[in-house]
Amino acid sequence: MKLRLTTLGAVLLAANAAWAAKSQPNIEHCDREMGSLAVAEPQDHILSRLSYYKLGSPTTMLRMIAQESGCFAVVERGAAMQNLQQERALAAGGQLQQGSNIGGGQMQVADFVMTPAVQFSDETGGVGGTVSNLLSRAGGVLGQISSVAGGVKFKEAETTLLVADVRSGIQVASAEGKATKMDFSVDAWGWGNLGWASAGGYTSTPEGKLIAASLLDNFNKIVQQIRNKPQLIRSTSQSSVQNASQSIAATGSGSVGQPSASQLAAVQPTGGGAFPAMMVGAFSGQFSGGDSGVFSIMIANDGRVSGVGQSANGTSFNMTGTASANGSLVMTGNGQAGTAQFTGVVDPNSGSLVGTWRLKKQQGNFNGRKQ
Repeated sequence: MKLRLTTLGAVLLAANAAWAAKSQPNIEHCDREMGSLAVAEPQDHILSRLSYYKLGSPTTMLRMIAQESGCFAVVERGAAMQNLQQERALAAGGQLQQGSNIGGGQMQVADFVMTPAVQFSDETGGVGGTVSNLLSRAGGVLGQISSVAGGVKFKEAETTLLVADVRSGIQVASAEGKATKMDFSVDAWGWGNLGWASAGGYTSTPEGKLIAASLLDNFNKIVQQIRNKPQLIRSTSQSSVQNASQSIAATGSGSVGQPSASQLAAVQPTGGGAFPAMMVGAFSGQFSGGDSGVFSIMIANDGRVSGVGQSANGTSFNMTGTASANGSLVMTGNGQAGTAQFTGVVDPNSGSLVGTWRLKKQQGNFNGRKQ
């Protein structure tokens, strides 16, 4: 009994000290921007688990933190991206007022992509639950502390933030941490004064407060890693270049990431032919059917197609393909859901494009216009 009381006393003293240290959380800042940043949506199973705890996506909260830090210029790649594309589609269709100045070549590229992740360990009782019950019985300040510990439905949540260079795909920064139900001090924060934390309902529940605190800690660790670096861009890995030079030489003349010669031949008419001006440049459009969203592509003078798309659920995918001088258009969209096939035509006179798409059992139509 004496040992148990001694242990409980230590726990109570530690909890009391944590509660007494009511420190307002601070966002780490940079003296200059390191580049532009897009915050990606977590994977679907993470969003589903967050919704179980009545929490929304953490991307809005992270975008607000990133902007307040001054380390990045935050670009829109979320739900509002579809609205941006709609405005551009209206401009391309001649529906906006003269002098609106909306067209191709205006949108800021994302230099980096930040991807959040949360993994939960469910509460199974044990020491955490016992301490919470004992604290609540103690009453007073210690009883207030138990409101966080006892209200949390998970034992711990591991949070991770990854930052990757868009051009090279190389990861340039990362941070991880744990939020546990023993982190009582987060309930002492002045959450009402933290506008970023209210996004997604993260100040409304004990679970939300702990995850928000952990993600803020992750972000601050990333800032501490990067703010004294001259620049974050990683165009290549020198060790990878060295490895490549020491490996067996690859055969074939096709460039990495570009359509093969056989793919080009499959869509180009016999004898070639010059590309009409209305078939070259930036195009944007939308797709519908089994899924819906928007896309933006660039058709080069040689018929090579590259671009990006975004589903209505916020997931993005890369688009590559080929176009021919007679108007044929063949593209693939590669993302988390798999590889979608896009087949259609480009009108060489109006610059409009139309076709169909298919991804596993899903299918639908797409259309767009030159910008």
